[in-house]
Amino acid sequence: MAEYGQDILIYKYLLDDKTYQYLNNFDSGKPDIDEYFKNEALNDSGSVTYMYVDMTTNIVIALAAVSCASIPVFNNNDDISENIPAIEIKYFALNEKLHHVPYTRNSRTKLSHCVLCYLIEHLKKVSIESVGAVKIVLQAMPEAVGFYSKCKFKEMTPYVSDNAVGEDDGCIPMFYDLKELGED
Repeated sequence: MAEYGQDILIYKYLLDDKTYQYLNNFDSGKPDIDEYFKNEALNDSGSVTYMYVDMTTNIVIALAAVSCASIPVFNNNDDISENIPAIEIKYFALNEKLHHVPYTRNSRTKLSHCVLCYLIEHLKKVSIESVGAVKIVLQAMPEAVGFYSKCKFKEMTPYVSDNAVGEDDGCIPMFYDLKELGED
């Protein structure tokens, strides 16, 4: 395993019958998430799964299941006033062995942050070329809110009615504004 993220040659695959073999040794440290990727993702017709693989070792670095979504915005009468088009990151998982790998020797940036940024850049391209989404949404586990916040995700509940956000096992709904990409 590489000491620094910059030393890993990463390739993105779509999960399919041919690439499924890469999942054999994947362990995110979250059994429920691993269960989804290993036993459900391939047949989930409502999402696609991207695999980020180390081309030297064929080890899966990260997995992301994404789908189309919308954010309902409610008016004062609790009626939907509009739907904001979005792309949902249904699941995002990093290989547990790589959770704390720095991207470079002198960097505070972790490989996990860089892989999420690769995914966001790809989803921006998908939005521009295919679906016209303006947000990326996800349900963050409470312990992951800080990670997503560092990657410019914001908690959703201060911006939309609680009625617009589905509860998911104590997860925190978050969004990323696709218009902000490239404006750093």
